Amino acid sequence: MLASLIGIITTGSGPEGRTLPEAEDDIRKMITAELITGRPMILLDNLNEKRVLDSSALASVVTQPTWTDRILGITRMLDLKNHALWLMTGNNPQLSNEMSRRCIRLRITPESTCHG
Repeated sequence: MLASLIGIITTGSGPEGRTLPEAEDDIRKMITAELITGRPMILLDNLNEKRVLDSSALASVVTQPTWTDRILGITRMLDLKNHALWLMTGNNPQLSNEMSRRCIRLRITPESTCHG
């Protein structure tokens, strides 16, 4: 809900969510496809808590202003501006050291002593 709220406040609509592929090559292809769309927010939803998130491609894209990748099926490189806000959601996600230093983690806990 927080990711949706951020999207609504900043762009007028909630971000479209997608899950993160498991294979590094598929993550790289997903990043290129997402940046081609030009969306201002990219939401990677429901990270798997049983898997440590360790992706060199994702670590690079969340901190670099330009992403370079090969166009699928063509021997030519594509340079894409990365102006997107990258959001990831999940229940107790595990991040590698490389991803941890590039992310801001928010932990939302319900108030146990809420008085009305």
